[in-house]
Amino acid sequence: MKRMTLAMTAASLALSACAGREANPVQLIQPGDAQLSCSQLRQEVEINAQEISRLVNDQKKVSDNNAAAVATGAILFFPALFFMNLKGAAKEEASALLSRSEGLATRHNAKGCKPPIVIQKEDPAAAKQEAKKAE
Repeated sequence: MKRMTLAMTAASLALSACAGREANPVQLIQPGDAQLSCSQLRQEVEINAQEISRLVNDQKKVSDNNAAAVATGAILFFPALFFMNLKGAAKEEASALLSRSEGLATRHNAKGCKPPIVIQKEDPAAAKQEAKKAE
């Protein structure tokens, strides 16, 4: 019995280490930002927007997978709960990219570049309503 308990504890610790990846957020201000031209600033904001979109989709997949793991773990197989991704790296990285884009847009607009860049943040209440409509 002691061996079984020890084996289960070791397996639990090993599996819990797989509970998601560490976030790697971008720096708000990077070397060379001050030298970027108007078109380079706009391009950087556009690249960030694409990456934010990818990260949001990744986070949705993680949430869906976590829901499946909870259902499986609660009903059929308890160790499935160890495969949940609880770190939220995609959310943290997307937030950092959004902050960087806001800083780049401010720099772009302060230089007098045309047309100005406007970063639109999604309203959480509107996002919830839109998610309900999609269901």
